[in-house]
Amino acid sequence: MKRTLWAVAVVAVVLGGCARNGASVYESRRQALSVVDDFNLLLLASGLPPHLLPSGGEVTEKEAERLLAEVKLRSAGPGTSAPQSVAEALLWNVALGDKPMPRAEVNQRLKRFEGLAVLTREGFMAWALTGEPVEWVGKVEVVGGVPRARGYEVGALHAPSGRAWRQVEWVEAVRVAEAVTQGAAPAR
Repeated sequence: MKRTLWAVAVVAVVLGGCARNGASVYESRRQALSVVDDFNLLLLASGLPPHLLPSGGEVTEKEAERLLAEVKLRSAGPGTSAPQSVAEALLWNVALGDKPMPRAEVNQRLKRFEGLAVLTREGFMAWALTGEPVEWVGKVEVVGGVPRARGYEVGALHAPSGRAWRQVEWVEAVRVAEAVTQGAAPAR
């Protein structure tokens, strides 16, 4: 009888501890996900764990530097390299600024990447915001010190141009985004 009570007590303590530990792990993730906007969804898509997501109403230069370091520490995989490129561009933009950037502005700037793609290290052109592969471009090789596939540069932004892609810079990405939001999406 004493053994049975002892075993029940041990099981209760172990199960109670597991339930508390499980709840605390999920609780921190639940709290981190309580501020879910496009910026946080981009950071999640780029491989950042939920507990590292920012929660304030603005992103400071220091916070952008910390997030940039965290994003760069994550290994880019097939689904994360394109969002990582976008996250890095946005975070550099904030980190190099001279004042905190409101989350609403960060989310607005993020929209500039809609309709754009990034060539991944695996040789796929993938949508910049989601990492969803659009098409296989080819095997990536280093040409002139730059990783490329069929002339396209890995990690660079590309806009659809007829049946091909053309590399775009940040300023041009803004123009492409404005065309997309006005319903004049580039032909693919």
